[in-house]
Amino acid sequence: MAWIEPLTRHDRLGSPVLLRIAKEADAASLILHVEACDRESSFLSRESGESTATLLEERNLIRRYAEADNALFLLAEQQGKLVGTLTYTGWRLKRMRHTGRFGMSIRKTHWNQGIGGILLDAMIAWARSNGVTRKIGLEVQHVNERAIALYQTRGFVPEGRLHREMRIEGEWVDVILMSLWLDEPPV
Repeated sequence: MAWIEPLTRHDRLGSPVLLRIAKEADAASLILHVEACDRESSFLSRESGESTATLLEERNLIRRYAEADNALFLLAEQQGKLVGTLTYTGWRLKRMRHTGRFGMSIRKTHWNQGIGGILLDAMIAWARSNGVTRKIGLEVQHVNERAIALYQTRGFVPEGRLHREMRIEGEWVDVILMSLWLDEPPV
């Protein structure tokens, strides 16, 4: 089972941020968080209203993350409110279990406060210690320059580009594939 003990870090404003693993009891607040983030940001893959998870489906998703040794569902809370999430999904196939992808969402009211970096650092530390993960991947829109810069500060490097992968408000958006190797990168 993937696990990180609850821990507190501080954002750029000095406010405490509690990081903890998602529990089934968080399902309702997670559904509301996803809906809010989808309304607030065009940097996510979904548009507002496209997430249709039921309470039961969300609980089952949380349970699957908790049962896997190469998956992680992290929550960031401030003053008892959910402000960010990070999910890392490792492959189930034996040949690919060492790698996976992560996604992150942070409420717009909490952008630029360092919460993304806090979540990334916790995920990377977990991945280094879980005994399975050797490579962490992500997909990011080419127009999301702040996110790309954040990932680069943590050692992620571009591995490819999917041209015209998304169409947002009539504009084509490329997706950049980035990865972090937890051991030596390939030559």
